[in-house]
Amino acid sequence: AWREDPVAAEFPMGVIKSLFDIERVATSLSSEDRLDLRQRLAKPKLALLRDWLLEQSRLVLPKTKLGEAIAYALNRWNALQVYIDYPFVEVSNNGSERSIKPVVLSQMNSLFASSDSGAKAIAVHLSFIATAKRNGISPVDWYA
Repeated sequence: AWREDPVAAEFPMGVIKSLFDIERVATSLSSEDRLDLRQRLAKPKLALLRDWLLEQSRLVLPKTKLGEAIAYALNRWNALQVYIDYPFVEVSNNGSERSIKPVVLSQMNSLFASSDSGAKAIAVHLSFIATAKRNGISPVDWYA
């Protein structure tokens, strides 16, 4: 949507940038302070964004890139705002995407696991490795 019409997408992109700016500060805070910061600063910005999305959904053609982006955001609004109330939830799913990348990349290798049980064993080990990394534990130490 940004590439198709940068002027029309300027407001939501500005709000999203400000949410990430808030998170850069929030990551260094305690859970309680992070929640307070999000409630004070991010929650009002999300309300502004939602109002803008609802208004634009009535004005923008749904088949345009911006119209599709607006519909996408509104359809996932409840999931988007979860991070406001839970300090351990991140503003984006980038961390989750990174953590499953090895699993996605290994899918091709799993085709050659020789059996269903072999593929299941690979999946279990990849899950252990991702969980260890997510908790700041060396997977090699965890297996030792």
